[in-house]
Amino acid sequence: MKIAIWSSYNYGNFGDDLMAIQFANEVEKCGATPIVYRLDKRVANEFGIQTTYSPNELMDNTDAVIIGGGALFTRESWKRVYFRKITRDFEHDFKVLYKLSTKKNIPIYPLSIGGDGGGTSKGIPKWHTKLFLHELCPEGTVRLPDCLSVAKEFGIKAQYYPDVVFAADFCFENPEQTVPDNKIHIGLNLRKTDSAFIDTVYKVAKKNKNICFHFIKTHLSGYNLDYEFLPESETENIKAHEYKNLNDTIVFFASLDLLITIKLHIGITSLSKGTPIISYNGKAKTKTFLKSIDANDAIWTEKDKINLESFFATTTKESLKSRFDWEKIEQIKKESFQHLQFVTEKIIL
Repeated sequence: MKIAIWSSYNYGNFGDDLMAIQFANEVEKCGATPIVYRLDKRVANEFGIQTTYSPNELMDNTDAVIIGGGALFTRESWKRVYFRKITRDFEHDFKVLYKLSTKKNIPIYPLSIGGDGGGTSKGIPKWHTKLFLHELCPEGTVRLPDCLSVAKEFGIKAQYYPDVVFAADFCFENPEQTVPDNKIHIGLNLRKTDSAFIDTVYKVAKKNKNICFHFIKTHLSGYNLDYEFLPESETENIKAHEYKNLNDTIVFFASLDLLITIKLHIGITSLSKGTPIISYNGKAKTKTFLKSIDANDAIWTEKDKINLESFFATTTKESLKSRFDWEKIEQIKKESFQHLQFVTEKIIL
């Protein structure tokens, strides 16, 4: 049995790559053969997974398609679809998937799908809508409760479970415990344009040698995506981490005492490994997620005028841990595995 795994995997992005491997590994465990669309070959080789850049090869003799995660219930204005290349290209990808799946009569299962918290299908782009409305897309899973109403509007029989990335703790080997030091290790995934925040970090780093700041880039090399800040050189307590392979980066997130991030899935990965997070100027999908787990105080925006110097000066490892209900996180991790169980129970029989 051949199962195609499809989503936005063509940007060398840590979170998307992680979901692709989660679903591919689950397909393999069930005795079927996964093939992932446009997964970077470095990641595919790391896990021995087949990848292709050809839509026809992807769909040739394929029994089913898993749309493996993503904020695909997000509403987009026609201007954004028309003028923003990434959005326009992804809408074209949906068109290609729709035409091939309907031509070949291949069922499609969207799993761990999210949105922008709007709770409605109105405004979701044309080819997304056509595919989700089609009878070949009968059921799936969503990662936010308000996405259930969107799925219902599309006629998709869906179940809600927390984001599949929470299950990363079950899907990848747990890292060996590192020998703790006396420093507080803080990961920072920031845009280059977050200059005031970055300047404050450098100012604090000069005064406080008890905190080590690790700036993070979440895209593999070779992609023209250079919006995340990395230092030109490292110091005693200013470090850089670049995503080069999944396992090393997961181990790195587990080693931190706090992650401050602009992105969703590196935050969820960190939480799954016991590392508290703060979202800084995150997208709507990130804020919606954090609110769904009662973590409103983990949402920071530039408008909040957070006194960063005071925060870093008073931070302790214990105070950072206390920001989350870890018993609740453990329960969420178990529930999130149901996205992968869907593969076993509904797709590969």
